[in-house]
Amino acid sequence: MVNRKGIIVMTLISAILFCSLLVVSSLTPISDLGPNANKFGSVGMWLGMMMILFCYLLPIILFVAGINAMKFIMALLCGFGILIFTATMGTVLVLGFVQNIVPEIFVVVAICLAAIIVNISWFFVAFRPSKIRLVVSND
Repeated sequence: MVNRKGIIVMTLISAILFCSLLVVSSLTPISDLGPNANKFGSVGMWLGMMMILFCYLLPIILFVAGINAMKFIMALLCGFGILIFTATMGTVLVLGFVQNIVPEIFVVVAICLAAIIVNISWFFVAFRPSKIRLVVSND
């Protein structure tokens, strides 16, 4: 039995955290570090958010449409998400210490940590075993 509702909820929470990461990081001094960094409200930020939402919503739509194999593709994407959030958190922490902007990037690190927890939890929701019935024998 597939826990569709739980998978959808956890995936949407992950998508919201990913979009939040993009918005919040565009409000920090990190956005000033390079010429290609997204500034808050820029076209690049909005295009990035649309791309993230597309990458999350397309698998959800196919999963809801009844393609149960999408659960495994979503698991692969979820694993990539864990890697992305972990790498982002590490990079932001290093930049924060080097640039002496740790207080300004605290929210970015918190969002990454929350997203890692949500993505790990996604696996437990998606792949928890179905309820096991205990059969007692009178032998």
